[in-house]
Amino acid sequence: VCVSKNLFIGNEQLTELNIPEGVEEIGQTAFERCLGITKVSFPSTLRKVGADAFFDCTDIMTVDITSLQDYCSIYFGNPGANPFQDYMMNRAFTWMLINGQYLRDMEVLHIPNGTTEVKPNSFAKVDNTGSIIIPASVNKIGAYAFYTSVHSLYTVYIDGHIDDMGEHAFGNCPYIGTIYVNDANPDSIPANAFYNYYHPSNNVTLGVDYNYRNTKLMVPFGAKENYQKTAGWKLFQNIEEMDFTKVAGIKEDASGIVESYTLDGRQATPSTGVIIIERLSDGSTRKILR
Repeated sequence: VCVSKNLFIGNEQLTELNIPEGVEEIGQTAFERCLGITKVSFPSTLRKVGADAFFDCTDIMTVDITSLQDYCSIYFGNPGANPFQDYMMNRAFTWMLINGQYLRDMEVLHIPNGTTEVKPNSFAKVDNTGSIIIPASVNKIGAYAFYTSVHSLYTVYIDGHIDDMGEHAFGNCPYIGTIYVNDANPDSIPANAFYNYYHPSNNVTLGVDYNYRNTKLMVPFGAKENYQKTAGWKLFQNIEEMDFTKVAGIKEDASGIVESYTLDGRQATPSTGVIIIERLSDGSTRKILR
């Protein structure tokens, strides 16, 4: 089942757009310039959104999805196909609702295990969370996948080998403080994968190398030299090595924690986006990424 291309171009009477279950494709420019749409609900069956399907739909406030796994299966034809953005990237942020919960209220965006690709444009200009966890099953991150996830994206954790990272995959994400890549033998990435042209909130020019100068890149022990020799990754000026073998991943339950320490032994106040060691009430310890 497909929503035909050009079907509702310029229709300003549409306000809440509920795509019914069973629809697998939205044709190109299907809802272009539908200025009255404020909410879009995607069905679990949707797999493709054509180019410019939501181009210039400037009043969309929320996009409602029932399953992150299903959403990660959608192919967006270009930036204008994604209801979170338009070509000019110049409108207010649109909020993602996942099964009724705002993504902005979650501490972590955890791409579901088993996902093999974060498709192009999929999370571009989504009002994102503090941390993004990309599981080892993912081997491809598409162009503009997380472009302008600006408001609170502080940490990116990539838990495996990426064969292919597209241009501007994390472009204009100026708050990223640390990137963890659990891969000792990286493939090259585009030089602009982490570029910042300007601050998306206030249009201050940051310089294309802003993240490469200010973001810490954490890699496995013995892998620093590999990153310093690999196109794209070698642009990072602050590359450090760490032990990934005991990192348990993102913590979801804070109960039973007695004390928290950073890796260099300093006592830490629990916060997101850092790797810490926790001593639990049963006497055990664990190293986790918050």
